[in-house]
Amino acid sequence: MTIIALIIGCTPTEKITNGSDLDEQAKLLIGKTWKLVGTTYYEKDQYNERPEKEEGLTITFQEDGKISYKLSVNNCFGSYTLENEKMSVTLGGCTKMCCDSEFADEFQNILSTAKSYKVHGENYLAINGEEMILKLESVKE
Repeated sequence: MTIIALIIGCTPTEKITNGSDLDEQAKLLIGKTWKLVGTTYYEKDQYNERPEKEEGLTITFQEDGKISYKLSVNNCFGSYTLENEKMSVTLGGCTKMCCDSEFADEFQNILSTAKSYKVHGENYLAINGEEMILKLESVKE
C-alpha cells in the first residue's frame, strides 16, 4: 500500500510547492516579496495599462505553499499551488484592523482568480487573473 502511495505522489501532474522539484520559474517566484506596480485589463477589445497609485500592496510566496499578502490596511494569508506556469491561489483570512481600499479588495479578487504566472528576468512578475493581469516587482530586502 505504501508503494502505491509513493508512486501516485510522484506523478508528473503533481503540484509543485517544494524546493527540490521546482522549475526555474518557480525558483524565481518563491521566497520573494512582490509589490504591485500596475495592472493590465481588457476592455472594449483592447488591453489597457493602469499604473497603481496605491502603495503597499504586496505578496510573498513561501516555499511551503503558503502566501502572505498586505492590503492597504490589513495583513492576509492563504495558499497557492503551481504546476509549470499555472497558478492557483486560495485566499485564507485577513486581520480586521480597518477598511481596505476598493482597489485592495480588487487586488485580492484578482489573486483569487489567478490562472498563470510568469517571472520576467528576476525582478518582475505577471499574475494572470480572469479579467486582469497584476504586474509586480520584487522588493529589495
